Amino acid sequence: MNSSVDSLIIQLNSIQTSLTRYVMIPIYIFGTFANLANLILFSQRIFRSANACSYYFIGLSIANLIFIDIGGLARSLLALANLNLEITSIVFCKWRLYFANFGLLLNRVFVCLISIDRWMVTSANESIRRRSSPQNARRVAIVVTCLTVIFSLHAAIGFDIKMNRCYALLNITYGVFFSIYNVLSVIIPLLIMIFSSLLILVNIRRSRRRIQTESIVSNVLQPKQMKPNQSMDMQFLRLILVQSLTFAILNLAFVGYVLYDFITNKQVKSSNQQAIEVFVYGVTIHPLYLFSAVRNS
Repeated sequence: MNSSVDSLIIQLNSIQTSLTRYVMIPIYIFGTFANLANLILFSQRIFRSANACSYYFIGLSIANLIFIDIGGLARSLLALANLNLEITSIVFCKWRLYFANFGLLLNRVFVCLISIDRWMVTSANESIRRRSSPQNARRVAIVVTCLTVIFSLHAAIGFDIKMNRCYALLNITYGVFFSIYNVLSVIIPLLIMIFSSLLILVNIRRSRRRIQTESIVSNVLQPKQMKPNQSMDMQFLRLILVQSLTFAILNLAFVGYVLYDFITNKQVKSSNQQAIEVFVYGVTIHPLYLFSAVRNS
C-alpha cells in the first residue's frame, strides 16, 4: 500500500516538475518580457495624454509582473533547484503569498477598471464620457493600488506551512474568508467585464444608428474615417472583449478547485488523496499565470 502511494507521489511530482520546467518557466519568461513591453508602450506620453485607459494598462502590467515573477517564477526556480523555501521558510511562505495575492487581485481590479472605462468612452452621455480622463484615471489607479496593498495583508497573516504546503485553511474562520474571497474575486470581475461589454455593444449600435440617420438626412456620401483617438479607442475595445472570454476560460478551473477544497476541508484524507489534490492545485493555478502572461501581448 505504502509503495503504491509513494509511486503515485513520485509520478505526480515528476509530471509537475516537467510542467514547471518545460511549460511554465517559458511562460513566466515570455510574460515578463511581454508585460515589460506593454509597460514601456503605455508609459509613452502620446498614450498617457490621449487615452485614460493607458494608466490602467500600466497598472495592469505592473500587477502582472509582480504576480508572475514573485508568485510564479521565483517559487518555480527555487523548487527546480531543490530549494523549496515555501515549505521550509515561514517568512518566504507568507510574503510570497502576500505579493502573489496582491498582484493577482490588483490585476483583476484593473481589468474591471478597463472594462468600465471602455463603457464610459462609448457612452452617448457627454458627462459620462468626460469622466474618462487621464487625470481621473491616474487618481483612481493610485487609490486602488493603495487599498489593494492594505487589503492583501490578510495573506501574510493567514497563510502558514501545513502538509508540505503553504496553506491558507489553518482555521475555520480564515478558511471560510479565503474561499469566499477567491470565488468572488473571479466571479465579480467576470460579471463586470460581461456587463460592461454588453453595454459597450449597445452604445456602439446606438452610435451607428445615429450616424446612419444623420447620413440619410444630409444625403451626403462620405468615406468612413476615424479620428486617431477614435481608432485607438476601438483597439482598446477589441482588447477588452477578447479579455472577457480568456478571463473566464483561464480562471474558472481555479474557482472549481477552491470550492472543492472548501467543501472537503474537514474530511480525513489519505496520503494518496492529498498528493492528488496538491497536483490538481498546481494544474488549476497554472492558467492564472498564463492569463497574466499573454493577456496584453
